[in-house]
Amino acid sequence: MKVGTDSLVLGSWAPVAEGGRHLDIGCGSGLLCLMLRQRAGPGSEVIGIDIDEPAVQQSWQNVAQSPWPEDIRIIHRGLDAYASSEKFDSIVCNPPYFTSSGVGEHSHLPQTKQRQTARQQTALPPTQLFTAVAGLLDQAGHFSCLYPAGQEAQITAVAAQYGLAVKARLALKSTFTKPAHVIALTFVFARHYRLSSEELNIRDAQNQYTDQYKALCQPFYLAF
Repeated sequence: MKVGTDSLVLGSWAPVAEGGRHLDIGCGSGLLCLMLRQRAGPGSEVIGIDIDEPAVQQSWQNVAQSPWPEDIRIIHRGLDAYASSEKFDSIVCNPPYFTSSGVGEHSHLPQTKQRQTARQQTALPPTQLFTAVAGLLDQAGHFSCLYPAGQEAQITAVAAQYGLAVKARLALKSTFTKPAHVIALTFVFARHYRLSSEELNIRDAQNQYTDQYKALCQPFYLAF
């Protein structure tokens, strides 16, 4: 699968504590697993799960070629079949965007059957995702995910049913002049806090990466 800018932003922005246990739901190529391990550092454990066998095979290959093959486990399993006796300090997910084939933001239209499956909400509806997260996340942990901007109210309402509230949000805009196309959200179990709300402009008027984007994602770009 192609490495997406949105995933790079999520992996760079999501809260990740040093050490601890971290889970990537729907790990795809393993990009977020690698980013989690790089940020969490020595002593951390990262697990990635995915229902798609070709994606899992690609993840295995990428993890094997990384500096941390002993710290990252990739499991071929759907979320409904996954269980863990230990809670996770952080969970990330770049979940399906569409409610049906061919429906959604233009920049996210499915390109292949494999990609289509990975991007349809019928494959992982929000209720299933948040049910699982509520059972897997430590009480002091963070769950971070991406959804189209137009679905923010729906997603936060679903999360609230499982005791999860938004602690931070980041609106992703492809340029300064365009509206946000995706929202990155971090959820915690409901408690008192001050909501952090920001915008990220990815490219400038010359179609170059903005300084804001470079500052966020610099640890993962050799060219920055």
